[in-house]
Amino acid sequence: ACLVRSSCGMLKRAMAGLTPQQLWHFDTFGYFIVRGALSSAEVAQFNAAIDANLGDFHERKDALRNSKRPAFAGDGSTGRLDCGKMLNWQSPHSDPFRRLLAHPKLVPILTSLVGDGFRLDHAPLCFMQKKGAEGFDLHGGACKADGSWYEELAYDFRNGRAYCRLLAMSLALTPTTDPKDGGFIVMPGSHKSNLPLPEDIAACTGEAAGLLHRPVVDAGDVLFFTEAATHGTAAWTRDEDRRVVLYRYAPGTIAYGRAYQDWSTKDLEGFTDAEKAVLLPPWHNRLDRPIVSSDGEALSTSVKYKRAEDKKQFDKDTYGTEFF
Repeated sequence: ACLVRSSCGMLKRAMAGLTPQQLWHFDTFGYFIVRGALSSAEVAQFNAAIDANLGDFHERKDALRNSKRPAFAGDGSTGRLDCGKMLNWQSPHSDPFRRLLAHPKLVPILTSLVGDGFRLDHAPLCFMQKKGAEGFDLHGGACKADGSWYEELAYDFRNGRAYCRLLAMSLALTPTTDPKDGGFIVMPGSHKSNLPLPEDIAACTGEAAGLLHRPVVDAGDVLFFTEAATHGTAAWTRDEDRRVVLYRYAPGTIAYGRAYQDWSTKDLEGFTDAEKAVLLPPWHNRLDRPIVSSDGEALSTSVKYKRAEDKKQFDKDTYGTEFF
């Protein structure tokens, strides 16, 4: 009985960053939204930084377009505008993007869905859609086209806890007030599918289009979704540009992207300890990985699972490094 109570207590602490409603919505549909996660002042900082660095955005044209299917093509010409250099912009323009790496309000959610030692996977991305801009064909999902398991994106729920191998965190900097505006779309429940996406649903035509969720968001809302959910982007129809900041997170032992190889060689002067920890390469927590935690307001970074000094010395004597 003591062991059961102890295990239940550990699980409750592990999922403490989510409300029961958020956890249910995420496990059932594959996504949920934190309304008003960032203040209007914070959103203004992001938008001012973007306005000052518009030259760093590059349009996806021709073969680089994300829309291969007519339902996502927009006007057929205007491409999405992408930038991944925000962390290297001069202060104060880089400041909000760096803070978002480990935002005090969002760290508890990241810990609950990805685990202690979560790390940034993929390079950070900021993108814009102008009116008529293409969307992005449905992608991701629990199964590959041949029906095999999409292990790299996998989602699981065991013993009262969610596990994401690749979690997306999408910050809206402009509103989507109507599903017809365009923007993020997702096939609810597809993160648990055991079959590849049928062609008519992938084409998003007819009744299949009605199966998709098209959530509306306001500036400052943060949408979390597992990459195991089949998702995409509808072409943009509003006069006002759509602006989004998209970060992807993985457990400390897992990597999909290779951007961490570049970060490990860069001078991270000016980054906080928490931000540096999130940018670290993948390795197991028990090998002195700094763990970022938050009570929702204040951040802390510490080595939660410290490797014994005699073991590190043995590894150094044996392998020439402190860790095997």
